[in-house]
Order: sequence, then structure tokens, then C-alpha cells
Amino acid sequence: LFLLFFPFLFSSCLAMGVPYTSDPNTLVDYSYEMMNQHRPQRAKEFIERALAKFEKTGDKKGLAEAYMAYGLYHKYGFVVPTAESPASLLEPAPPAHGRLYTENIDYDKSEEYYRKAIENFQDVNSYEGLSRAYAVLATLYQMENKKELMLASIDRSEKYYRQMKEQDPKAESSLVLEKNQTLSHFLKELRKEAIEV
Repeated sequence: LFLLFFPFLFSSCLAMGVPYTSDPNTLVDYSYEMMNQHRPQRAKEFIERALAKFEKTGDKKGLAEAYMAYGLYHKYGFVVPTAESPASLLEPAPPAHGRLYTENIDYDKSEEYYRKAIENFQDVNSYEGLSRAYAVLATLYQMENKKELMLASIDRSEKYYRQMKEQDPKAESSLVLEKNQTLSHFLKELRKEAIEV
């Protein structure tokens, strides 16, 4: 699941360095890009800059998106590229060799940020955001072997997914999934895994 929720926004210019921007939404995009490239320090920097800007303007939807990025940041470790094994400009996979970076891993913080995202998505009635946030929270509980919490999060994600579809039948989650899955199909598979354990 390591790459499951990373947006695919690769470009050679971003691999070498990112163009300056003051737009907080772009900063959140950059943070995912840096996580994909296994550059955790840069990812954290972009998230913190985005959060500061969203807090200043009171943009709750933006805050939710930044908290989602922070939740992911604290969920997985990274293989930081070294001079002997630089990150590929084309491939999102970690380098074959590099320094394992796990200082960022903190499941409690990950859950805290996902729940902050949920609070802000609720404030702006974003069913899409809520379905997405509960889905990734379910995968966190899966990693922690917390079956009951995992199933409860799946239930909530499915609930908000249905509400999103009722509001707009053509709407779909922006969560990046393997094999072009819909969120609905992904949740069914996740539930199946939880029940079979």
C-alpha cells in the first residue's frame, strides 16, 4: 500500500527541484511529490508552509487537504536516496539502495492528522473528502491490526461515498488507487481483507 495514495504528478523539473510557489494547494501537491521521491524533509517543509497559509486565510478545505498529507507523512518510512543511488527521474519506486528513514513514522500522529482532516471536511460538508479520509484511516488501522476500528472507518467511508454519489452521480473520489479502481471497489476489497483475518 506504500504508493497507493500518492498522487502521480511526476516531472523531471520537480525531481531536480520545484518551482517556487506561494499557492498552498500547489505546496500540498509538492509534498506528495517529495514523498514519492523519498524526500521526507522537503515534504514536511511543504506541508508546514501550506498549513500556515491555510490557517491564515481560514481555508478549511485546504487545511483538510494539508492534514491528509501530514497523515500520510507519518504513516510510512522512506528510503532516502544517496549519492550512490540517486532517485530516478522517471520511477516513483524507492531507490535500490539508500538510507532507511523512519523518524517520521508515528501512527498516533497519523491518526491525529487524519481526524483533523475529517473535522475540516465536515465543516465544509465535503462528502468526497470525508469518504477519502475515512478510507485512508481504515488503512492505518489495518496496519495496526485494529480490526474493529478499521471496519468502522470503512462503514463511514462507504456512507459518505454514497452521499457524494447522491449529490452528484458522476462524482468520484480523488484518491489515487491502483488499477483505476473506484473507491467503492477498494472499500469492498478492504472489508473482505478485514473479515478474512
